[in-house]
Amino acid sequence: MEMFKIEHFKTAYPNIEFPEFYNVDNADLLRLQNRLFDKLNVKDRDLLKLTKTLNSRTSVISGVNAEHEDFCLSSVLFHENIKPNEWVYLNWYRYDQVDKMIFSELEKYFDDIWYPSSDDLDIFDDSYAWILSIRHYGVLSLLRFT
Repeated sequence: MEMFKIEHFKTAYPNIEFPEFYNVDNADLLRLQNRLFDKLNVKDRDLLKLTKTLNSRTSVISGVNAEHEDFCLSSVLFHENIKPNEWVYLNWYRYDQVDKMIFSELEKYFDDIWYPSSDDLDIFDDSYAWILSIRHYGVLSLLRFT
């Protein structure tokens, strides 16, 4: 998680702690990357290739935009018949900067965690059954693994 987001949060909510999160350590990050490479059948273990492959296989969720005032993360997932695990992963770049956070906290403070016009965010859980992508302009897309 970028430090400026935590600082902005503390300014906006002086009596509330920033939601609990963990930077995924190198060993877990490698495990996570390998799992995604395998799920996508990507032989070249290049993170840019992984990111491009994931992006090329997602389907846009029409009529939903994360920038809209009434956006609700759990509603989107519910509509897509996805029940996320308690903890979800947040990919901020090329699966080399990943955080782990409680989903209900992500949803509650989504506007303080995802910054429009700068953040491309991928959300998924330990099931590796789906990845929800939110682009910096608010468009959502989904990849389901079989």
